[in-house]
Amino acid sequence: LTTTYANYFLAYRSSNTNGFIQLNKNSAGGGSLYYDDISVKPITLTSMFASVTTSNANVSAEALVTLTKETVAGIITNLDSTVTPLNFVIAYHDGINIHLDKNVGGSYTSLINTSATYVTGAKIKIIKNGTTYQLFYNDSQRGTDQTISAAGIVSNTIHGLFTSYSGNVFDNFYLMDY
Repeated sequence: LTTTYANYFLAYRSSNTNGFIQLNKNSAGGGSLYYDDISVKPITLTSMFASVTTSNANVSAEALVTLTKETVAGIITNLDSTVTPLNFVIAYHDGINIHLDKNVGGSYTSLINTSATYVTGAKIKIIKNGTTYQLFYNDSQRGTDQTISAAGIVSNTIHGLFTSYSGNVFDNFYLMDY
């Protein structure tokens, strides 16, 4: 019997408080699947952000992002608090799709969720001007302009990076007044 082990990381946002984890074998062939040293840990929202406070709510924020499989990473804008974040806009790639979500009072709403071939080191960018948000991936706009007028978001001046795994890599983070 020969067994080769590989490390896998999986990060996801539960849609309810009664979440569960199911381990499946996704293979057409026979054989066995072995699990060893499974670790399940909640990730706190505050540990997923690296941010700066600016004097402007209207910004262009961008970074080159390299993902580890089964994780997510991107940009966060208009964050209300680094201690108890409840309101913000987040753009991220999950390895398959590019997303733009808003979080108002702790409730997420998906605004853009569209297929975008993952490219190692591609740029994720949000442009926020007034109540209009634009999402770019690999220098192309993805989805349509989005209007976000939530009072808990539009005036916030904390912006930065977001990741579900510390092994994800960011490069060339730029934050400019818009």
